[in-house]
Amino acid sequence: YTIFGVEAADNCYCGKALANEPASASSDDCIDACTLNPQEICGACWRINIYSLAPTTASPTGYSNLACWSDTTLRILPGSSTAGTDMDIIFCQDFCSQNSYTIFGVGATANCYCGNTLANKPASASPNDCSITCAGNPQEICGANWRIN
Repeated sequence: YTIFGVEAADNCYCGKALANEPASASSDDCIDACTLNPQEICGACWRINIYSLAPTTASPTGYSNLACWSDTTLRILPGSSTAGTDMDIIFCQDFCSQNSYTIFGVGATANCYCGNTLANKPASASPNDCSITCAGNPQEICGANWRIN
């Protein structure tokens, strides 16, 4: 899927395109805190926040969240890696970008992994499995043990 949306605090929908003649609503209508991360907004009753998984010029951070993945000792991102108490999403993105990788992932609060493709039979995991905050920014999620965002 290339787009997803969150609605009513804990509902997630995925698709390849918007359907059924969607109508834009005011962002003020989306007021429900997400169940798993109350620091983020997850739509409201009959209101959905929609996101793209493809990079866009509208993304101020330059990255798109590709969900939660299971990892093994073979690593799904087998390129360069680093770890540290200052780990957050942007730190990992910068590290991987500087090493010429196009995909990065954070895991186990303080680890960063890089690659250009997902390798070694990647398996998606439940979003609930990625629930540990980043060592360098407790407002962000950095995977979990054997789970990578």
